[in-house]
Amino acid sequence: MVASNVDSGPWTVSRLLAWTRDYFGRQGVESPRLCAELLLAHAMGCPRIRLYTQYEAVPGPDVLERYREAVKAAAAGTPIAYLTGVKEFFSLEFEVTPDVLIPRPETEILVERTVRLLRESEAGGHAAPATENVAGTEVAPGTGDAAAAEETPGAEGTAGAQATPCTEDTAAAQVAAGAEDTAGAPIGRAAPAGSAVPAGRKVTHRILDLGTGSGCIAVALAKNLPDAALFASDISEAAVNVARRNAARHGVAERIEFRVGDLFAPWEATREGPAEANVSLQRERGPTDDTGAARPGSATARPGSALFDVIVSNPPYVATAPGTPVAENVRKYEPHAALFAGPDGLDVIRRIIAEAPRWLAPNGHLLMEMAFDQAHKVCGLLNSSHWQHVTTYRDAAGYERVVHARRPADAAAVE
Repeated sequence: MVASNVDSGPWTVSRLLAWTRDYFGRQGVESPRLCAELLLAHAMGCPRIRLYTQYEAVPGPDVLERYREAVKAAAAGTPIAYLTGVKEFFSLEFEVTPDVLIPRPETEILVERTVRLLRESEAGGHAAPATENVAGTEVAPGTGDAAAAEETPGAEGTAGAQATPCTEDTAAAQVAAGAEDTAGAPIGRAAPAGSAVPAGRKVTHRILDLGTGSGCIAVALAKNLPDAALFASDISEAAVNVARRNAARHGVAERIEFRVGDLFAPWEATREGPAEANVSLQRERGPTDDTGAARPGSATARPGSALFDVIVSNPPYVATAPGTPVAENVRKYEPHAALFAGPDGLDVIRRIIAEAPRWLAPNGHLLMEMAFDQAHKVCGLLNSSHWQHVTTYRDAAGYERVVHARRPADAAAVE
């Protein structure tokens, strides 16, 4: 390392961070100071916060060598999360490898909305998506304009995403800090360790995560919904292995069943029930909300019936059409199977919309992430397929990034 605009002397933690910040700034690395801290903490094998108490410490030669190589790789475009092997999501740390998409702040909206939906249903709230934005102004669900913007699927360093339209609730950033939902329990704060459903306790919801990748969605839902049973699948066996490790890391491995396969295919052989261990998920019909619809998780599960109360997915949605703007480090390093989905980016989303009804209980819910400019088309696909209460939620930049729809009680309406 050669110092630039940094006083000479021993390579202390403070000096290393200052030099790397300047170097990353010249190389165009986003959030240069944060990236420098993440890489140095990883090289030193300590939490990032400990760097602040060791500014004058001088790392040894082995640490400096590891750090130097990581800095070179980051400057060349390798995502920081792949270099450190971890990424924070919904206040939880997840293992990531090049086999999985790096978790993004936008995807936290998907988790936050699902947690809020199911907690409100347990508290007797409405099961249908809300239709007011944060200012209380009515919006037409799924009709907001998405301004032209560069598509960089959740580039690292994005500010905390906000679920702004269609509800009166607070931003996801506030939620992550411990804001409470209508049931009075904080969302986004990690649940206590060992919060798996106790033996004999009734499971309230069955949630399927399609294209689970690192498992960040399924694990975050399991941590925040201790009475839910989670099921997750991915076409990549390597990705499912990462997801299993993340579930074990956070103490929810026994509450999530992982399978390898394309979308719903892994569950075809068990239409009689998602897993032998969950035969007890048969329930009596519960109370209804003020629309007359059964609340999530209240539908009766019988042999041959739909399996899930909620389906969530962050599917591939980047268009392969020439000219589609994608950050170079995303295109170069992240798994293409988790990114690209046909000329308009909607190939997988179309399949989910078409196939989900036979897997959802009557009045069950579908929540999906989508690209910043796809809301109009995705909502059109859902509406033309007779899904109900089609609603979108916005990210911190104001783009509609998550769509939420409900399956009608009459299965024939959408099948």
